[in-house]
This record gives sequence, C-alpha cells and structure tokens, in this order.
Amino acid sequence: MFNLKAPCANCPFRKDEGAIDLAPGRLEQIIKDIENEEVFFCHKYLSGEETLDESGDIIAYKSGKGDQCCAGAIIYIEKKYGEQRCSALQVAKRLGWLPIKLMREHFDKVIDPPPEAL
Repeated sequence: MFNLKAPCANCPFRKDEGAIDLAPGRLEQIIKDIENEEVFFCHKYLSGEETLDESGDIIAYKSGKGDQCCAGAIIYIEKKYGEQRCSALQVAKRLGWLPIKLMREHFDKVIDPPPEAL
C-alpha cells in the first residue's frame, strides 16, 4: 500500500498544470476525508471494487490487494501535520513501510495546505 514515493504525473495534489481536473469541491472533500484518517488510493493503482452513484462519482470503495495509497495525499498530510496526524501513516512509518524521506524530496510538487485561521 505504501510503495509510491512521488505524486504521479496527474495526481490531483500536484501544484502544476499536470494535476487532473476534478469536479468542483472534490479535492476539498478528499482533503477532508484524509484529515479524518480515511485512506485515499492512487487512481492509477486501484484493484478493488468501486460503487458509483448516478453521476458516476465513487460513493464506496472496497480496496483490493494491489491498491496503493496516493503519494500526493500522503505528502500533503505530511506537509500539513508532520508526525501529528493519521494513525495509519504513523504505523507505516514506524514499520518502515512508508518511504517518507524519499517523499519529502517531492514536497515542492504538492499543493500547500492553507494557512491556519488565527
């Protein structure tokens, strides 16, 4: 699940023009989900089953054996919270499954979290 070391060329978390276009509000919803400790899988490495609503949006996902967590999402959370967030990432780091040192080399490619309200 933690084999990706960099955001893919069209990762929705990329800063550049290569980022995939998402429906309005979708990126904000993904961010809200991952801040609530939900896993966001890379769109290129999905092997599970999706349940779609009438408009084609994913409303449920059952992960498969080949799924990979989105490196862009992990980097975003790491940029925003560091060691303070996401139990699954903390466990993965401690077990040596998460190549966070390699991921940090790609921090400049991923969107910055908004500044915290004072």
